Amino acid sequence: MIRTGRGFAPGSCGELVQGVTTEGEAFQVSLPIALGTTIVARFEESDEVDVVAPPALTKLVAGVAATLDLLGVAPHRVHVRRTTDLTVGKGLASSTADIVAAARATARAFGEELTAAELATLAGSIEPSDGSMYPRMALLRRRGVALRRWTWTPTFTALVLVPLATVVTEDAPVERLARAARRYDRMLEDLERGARARDRDGFLLAAAMSAEIHHELIGNHWTARLPRLAAATGALGWNLAHTGSVAGVLFEPTRDGWCAAHRAAIRLRRHCDVRTIVTAAG
Repeated sequence: MIRTGRGFAPGSCGELVQGVTTEGEAFQVSLPIALGTTIVARFEESDEVDVVAPPALTKLVAGVAATLDLLGVAPHRVHVRRTTDLTVGKGLASSTADIVAAARATARAFGEELTAAELATLAGSIEPSDGSMYPRMALLRRRGVALRRWTWTPTFTALVLVPLATVVTEDAPVERLARAARRYDRMLEDLERGARARDRDGFLLAAAMSAEIHHELIGNHWTARLPRLAAATGALGWNLAHTGSVAGVLFEPTRDGWCAAHRAAIRLRRHCDVRTIVTAAG
């Protein structure tokens, strides 16, 4: 019997905030975007699990195998077709999107739907994952599991700036981030107040502060440029990938915001790959 499943997962424009609390909890708030990865998987009964996919997609293969194990189904030979808008090695959450989309495709092939919590646990068992399994921003452990989900989060038109060079998307050392733990605690308070009051300013303030701290502790070539760029283009604020190299300039989620983002994109196309998209709805 041949079964087919299809799954999609969004990417992320880096992190809105990433750090360590005074209690030692490493956390992040991703900035989900309306670009992502689609997986179509075809399953044929077999004596062993055999996932046919390009050699570089090791995490996608692990996601399929982990989902089959979670569902408790017999081994299958799996043919995978992947289409994506996400460049690898930039901080766009391409690996997590691969895992989540593959898990959804696998589950659907067998008539199942995995919850966000199940997807987070599965993805976190493979890598320090982003929040691609959640429908909007959430406060997460670096292994994907939600520490807190808000009933409201803001929406932006995001100009996603992708440097031409590829970097290794490794996590910043926790012990280094811990030096700013009290400031990270204050950022989380800003996010909580913003979510309760449905006020995006708390999210923008936290994003800018997190970017500045990351620059102080780790270094990032975007940090000095982003405030000037935002001011010159009428943007609301900015964010950057703390694990990766992308950055975001955030505009109003309106037609005027789209136009301002496109004008900014034209100015920057010589220096980076720029994409104008809307983050996941709040």
